[in-house]
Amino acid sequence: MPLLKRKAFEKSKASEYLRDDDEVFHCEITDEIFKDYEEYCERIILVNSMVWTCEMTGKNNLTYSEALQSEKAARRALKDFPMELRIPILFLAMQTKRCSFAEMTEDVFNFVRDRYFVGETVEACLEGDQWSEAHILSVTAQKQHPDR
Repeated sequence: MPLLKRKAFEKSKASEYLRDDDEVFHCEITDEIFKDYEEYCERIILVNSMVWTCEMTGKNNLTYSEALQSEKAARRALKDFPMELRIPILFLAMQTKRCSFAEMTEDVFNFVRDRYFVGETVEACLEGDQWSEAHILSVTAQKQHPDR
C-alpha cells in the first residue's frame, strides 16, 4: 500500500447506509465510494498529487498510481531474485551499519560483485567459447599473499 507522509494510506470506508437511489462518486484509482462530492474531489486531487511513497522501494514524490506500479514492479523483482542469494544478501545488509539505504546497498554490492555463493546459478565458459549454466557447490577462501 502506498505511503502518505510515511504512514500506510487508509482508504475511506463506504457508508453502510447506502440506498440504491443515493448519488455516489466512485474514485477508480483507489476504488472508494463517496457520498460527498467535495470529499471525492479532495481524494482525486490527493491521489494525483506527487506526495506518495512506494512502501517497498522508498521512492518518493510519486502519484498514488505511480507508487502502486512501483510496488508491483518491486514485488516482481523480488520474486525473480534468486532464492539462494536472499539469505546471504540480507545477512550482509544487516551487518552494514549504515544510516542510508543507498550507502547500505552500495556496501553490499561492492562486497558481492566479485564473490560467489553456495547454490548460486552462474554461467561458465568451460570449453572454448561455449557457455553453460553451472551451480556453485562450494566456495574456498582466497589465499592471502604476504606483503613484499
